[in-house]
This record gives sequence, structure tokens and C-alpha cells, in this order.
Amino acid sequence: MVYSGTGKPNELRHRGPSMVFIPIPTYLVVAVVVVVVVVVVVVVVVLAVVVVVVVVVVVVVVVVVVVVA
Repeated sequence: MVYSGTGKPNELRHRGPSMVFIPIPTYLVVAVVVVVVVVVVVVVVVLAVVVVVVVVVVVVVVVVVVVVA
């Protein structure tokens, strides 16, 4: 019983990394990469929008000041 008991977990352990543990890290890596890319894209888009808004506000303020003055 002891030998069969130690043999079965060994077989499961050998099969585990080849069938289970390898796909999980790949999916995790892909998921992390996708999340990082999405976050970077969102940050870039937000920064771009903020820059555009700031530029528009500055231009509007300058135009208003020039027109009023």
C-alpha cells in the first residue's frame, strides 16, 4: 500500500506539471500581458484627453482674455 500510495502521487505529480501547471502560467501570463496593455492604453488615452482638454481650456481662456481686453 505504501509503494502504491507513493507511486500514484508521483504519477500525478509528473502528469500535473505537463497537463495542469503549464497551461495555467501561460494563461496567467497572457492575462497579465492583456491587463497591462489595456491599462497602458487606458492611461495613454486618459492622458491624451487630459492634455487636449487642458490645451482647449488654455486656448479658450486666452481667446476670452484677448477679446475682453
